[in-house]
Amino acid sequence: MRADYFPYHQLVKAVDPTASLSAATEGKLTRSARFRNVLSPAGFTDELRAALMYKGACWGYLTLYRRFGQPLFTEEERVFLSSLVPVIALRLRQSSFAMPEKVETEPETEIGILVLDERLRILSINGTAERWLARLREWENIERDTLRFMAEACELSAREKQILHALIKGMSTKALAQSLHISAYTVQDHIKSIFLKTGVTSRGELIWRLFSRFGAG
Repeated sequence: MRADYFPYHQLVKAVDPTASLSAATEGKLTRSARFRNVLSPAGFTDELRAALMYKGACWGYLTLYRRFGQPLFTEEERVFLSSLVPVIALRLRQSSFAMPEKVETEPETEIGILVLDERLRILSINGTAERWLARLREWENIERDTLRFMAEACELSAREKQILHALIKGMSTKALAQSLHISAYTVQDHIKSIFLKTGVTSRGELIWRLFSRFGAG
């Protein structure tokens, strides 16, 4: 007898990332320890789970329940939820980087000053600027090692990810072309694509966004 059915980590790897408990147990819900120990005591009979997958990445999980007296989840309902998974996952991915609409902050008594060198590395920063950067990272709830996560969220290609890392290091178009063995025009085309996908219009704006919003500094 199985102790449990379709844990989330299995759904992430499954061809179809959705499953109902009633179907998995062939209608014999008491086979599931989760049903016996969690669902039934809480007044639920059936459970429908989904790993919210988009392009091979999991952006969250969804669990639906049916109470006693309600019909069990049908195969049609599971299929319908499965069709919604990429849409929900995409929205979650996009909202992961949304700034809060209303943020209450303490009024600053002085102007934030941040001085950068030609490679956009910090030369000098005052307390107000440090506090604003800390708030940006807090609002985003993103740690300093999430450059890869941001690149995936913006759907950068493998080549664009290479160029993004090089841009952060301050490499010029000419140096990039030489290191990647491609023309400067091709590099510029990739950079324009990165700008479009990340919603910026210049290298400086790109670096600033990575530093302040995604913690890449």
